[in-house]
Amino acid sequence: MPNTLHELQTLTGFDIRPDYVELVSNFPSQLMNIQRADDGSEAEGRVNTVELLSDPTDVLDINQEVRSSSIPHPDGHEFFWPDQVLAIGENGEGDYYAIDLAGEYPGVLFFDHQLVEFEEITDSLDEYVELLQESFAA
Repeated sequence: MPNTLHELQTLTGFDIRPDYVELVSNFPSQLMNIQRADDGSEAEGRVNTVELLSDPTDVLDINQEVRSSSIPHPDGHEFFWPDQVLAIGENGEGDYYAIDLAGEYPGVLFFDHQLVEFEEITDSLDEYVELLQESFAA
């Protein structure tokens, strides 16, 4: 993970938040096993491969992806992913979950790709983990 962490820091230009490093280093075992599909099938994958990525390499990949091009903003200009925002997961429909590395928002942000805007959905990473556990637990 140290090399991937360094690559993420280089990509963003920001230090990776200690609470996020701790979360990924000690990823909640419950989230490793929760299936996303209501029927318990593996068709939709697991929470740790979508909403909250457990593999730092996947985090690097998704961050390279969101920074690879701009998207059109509804007001007509091009939107570029902010350097200080680290994508940590997605919903499978083009939207992302992210954290602010600059410290302005301590919780988890939701990026809506149609509205092209961020909204803070939890006040902390711990609260986000709890939300995922409640939302997907059988």
